[in-house]
Amino acid sequence: MLNDLILHGLAGGKSKDKTPPPPITNFSAEEQDSAVKLTWVNPVDTDFAGVRIMRKTDGYPTGPSDGTLIYSGGANTYTDTGLINGTTYYYRAFTFDFDRNFNTDPSQQVTAKPRVVNIYGVEWNYANQSTALTRIAASAGFPDPVPAVGGGAGSSPFDALYPWSEIDEFNVINNAISHRRGSSSFSRTSYDTVVRIPKFWYKIEQDTANSKMRFYIADNEAPGFAVHPAFDRGDGVVRDYIYIGKYNTGAGYVSKSGLAPLVNIKRADARAGSANKGGPWWQYDYAAWCAVWLLYLVEFADWDSQAKIGKGYTDSSNSAAINTGGTDSMTYHTGRAAGTDGKTAVQYRWMENLWDNVRDWVDGINFNERRAYICLNPANFADDTSTNYTSAGVTICESGWIKGLTLSPTFPFAFLPTLNGGSETTYIPDYVYSATGWRVLSVGGSWSDAGNAGLFYFDAYIASSSALSSIGARLLFLP
Repeated sequence: MLNDLILHGLAGGKSKDKTPPPPITNFSAEEQDSAVKLTWVNPVDTDFAGVRIMRKTDGYPTGPSDGTLIYSGGANTYTDTGLINGTTYYYRAFTFDFDRNFNTDPSQQVTAKPRVVNIYGVEWNYANQSTALTRIAASAGFPDPVPAVGGGAGSSPFDALYPWSEIDEFNVINNAISHRRGSSSFSRTSYDTVVRIPKFWYKIEQDTANSKMRFYIADNEAPGFAVHPAFDRGDGVVRDYIYIGKYNTGAGYVSKSGLAPLVNIKRADARAGSANKGGPWWQYDYAAWCAVWLLYLVEFADWDSQAKIGKGYTDSSNSAAINTGGTDSMTYHTGRAAGTDGKTAVQYRWMENLWDNVRDWVDGINFNERRAYICLNPANFADDTSTNYTSAGVTICESGWIKGLTLSPTFPFAFLPTLNGGSETTYIPDYVYSATGWRVLSVGGSWSDAGNAGLFYFDAYIASSSALSSIGARLLFLP
């Protein structure tokens, strides 16, 4: 004990240490309902004793005694509760040592404004053959969105609501997010063009007693909700945004307007070609696809994307894919290009050809004897293996019109068709294909798939060695 006192200058007549420890890093605030969740990284320093966090409402605390003390200790997270929604709170942290020397570096400060968490949802009665779902939670009573046709107007009650309100187009230049749609420098032909999807929280429930499933999206953290795995991939990074290629991938593995879709490639080819762009480029994957269909489903409350938005370029008389950019003249984010339905491109929230023209390879999911195996980390994607993959605990159904789903106990976000027997106009009116042996996944539909196509079209029939003229790719950017 005496040695400790001498070591810290508290005995033996020695002067105290006057140098504080380094500051905390990565100080962040997550706004919640009547609360703020603070997280940070403590310094690795033998002299670090703890961190003191002060709070004020009229500006940042100026020192370790200015304001309200909310936390003191050695943890790296704290939730400040009992706050007033809509009020801005200013937080400043001060690391300290055993001699109570405080680090006052101004980098240790954040602001936050707690707010009500909004939850939007839909309920599916899967005993009923209707494709329509019922709006619940905060979106109960919302009118249906009105997609645009050509350059006409469209509308949606979700346009001003997060996360939908933050979905938009961006260019990627030198592996960095750059010009936003509307900027004078924005170009769909000169640069890779991607669609930003903001982080959201989700919950999916299966109520077997009442033959119902409920799908929810929250705009912030809420009890029972989790960050959608498209943003939390278990790689140590929870992303605020992911970016999905606006277009079917063209030659050179680019997402640009006016190009023929790159086809006759194996899924592994698309994986390698996308990654070879360097930086955080990957191929469109299962987690991202699941985020897109959930956003659509909560917004449109109907499984039939073709009926609600447009058939897309899927007419059975079509003989080949069309170039990307068919929706470029549209001024609204969702709808179909002008012309005959079935012979024109469609888009949902600026993402073109999600269920038409060519199917998209989807990475991060493998099937063996129809059993699903899922991987969230793109660095571990591979074909025909369960290594670095986790069993979903679900076996998908044989080929047919989708009638039912089963929630994965391991991956509750996953869309996994487990019952066929529907039709083009009932239940989930898209087709599932499956086969025994090792298989990979493509989604959406191609130029002549007609009513089989749709956002929920699920092709787990194709072997990894296959390269077809009806299957292409889509890029994924994960900064």
